Amino acid sequence: MSDLADYRLGLTKGYAYTKKLLKAVETGVIKNVRYVNQNDLLYSMLAYDRFDMFPAPKLIGLYLVEQKGLSDEITYLPKPFKNKPYYNIFAKASTHPKIDYVRANYDNVLKQLKREGFVDKILKKYGMK
Repeated sequence: MSDLADYRLGLTKGYAYTKKLLKAVETGVIKNVRYVNQNDLLYSMLAYDRFDMFPAPKLIGLYLVEQKGLSDEITYLPKPFKNKPYYNIFAKASTHPKIDYVRANYDNVLKQLKREGFVDKILKKYGMK
């Protein structure tokens, strides 16, 4: 985190950030932090040079940058703050007629969609690949 010490960092109040990042802010390793009340504000504030960077999930961030028309002004760093898996959650009480099938086959169907290029097609459509 010390490599971020000279940068102005944007964060959203109430959001969960990594322990490592929070410790760097709390101990003064990262000194220049600006907090916003709404995550959505980070993008325009970054484009207007109010700070130098903020943490965001790559795909979500790229999608929002594209939607806000800021692709020429905002990019991402190749080194993430943190890599972690995300899980999809299914309601136990779901009344969907095929919920058992979806639960049992979700991973396989997702792998198939990736193999067939469907996921890449969506990512390219929204400027995320």
